[in-house]
Amino acid sequence: MRLAGVMVVTLAVSSAAVSAQEPSATAEEAIRNAHTAWFDALLSEDTAALERLLADDVTLAFPGGNLMPRSEFLSYLKAGELYYDTAEHEDSLVRVYGTTGVVTGRSNLAYRFKASAGFERLRYTAVYVDTDGQRRLVAWHSTVRPPSNEWRCLSFRRGRPNKGMEPSNGARAEIEAPFAAHPQCSADIVARETAPVP
Repeated sequence: MRLAGVMVVTLAVSSAAVSAQEPSATAEEAIRNAHTAWFDALLSEDTAALERLLADDVTLAFPGGNLMPRSEFLSYLKAGELYYDTAEHEDSLVRVYGTTGVVTGRSNLAYRFKASAGFERLRYTAVYVDTDGQRRLVAWHSTVRPPSNEWRCLSFRRGRPNKGMEPSNGARAEIEAPFAAHPQCSADIVARETAPVP
């Protein structure tokens, strides 16, 4: 009888442990999905998705130290004054604290802003909260990573209508030169990636 009682208690404790783990696992997955949606929406300039994802009082802090209001950030995207050619994120670490999720990681962003092209290698922190069952970004803070031996053959999207923001050859060369010079980034790949779309 005592053994049976112990087994019942053990099973009850095990079930409780599994139940406690499931919400955390589900929350982490929801945060990862929201985080992926953030980068996907940047790359596709999906302002409707960004309006759903960004909290009304979101804090967007960029490497230059400037804070950009949500409305201003979205207006630049809608007007075609800001868009991203690459938006990679890697080494993401997700931590869950109740209804809040914190994501840290690295990103590589190639972008155009008001006719100027730029490339940033960042380390970032993103904070998401659960609002009525939807994960929303409430804070983004990024800082420039120090130089390393990383390399990327950047692929600028071409032939996009109504943008009028194709960087000059000088701007393109300035961004791509450090990567093109790497032995693993052969000249033929760079030439193919930067060639105009017929």
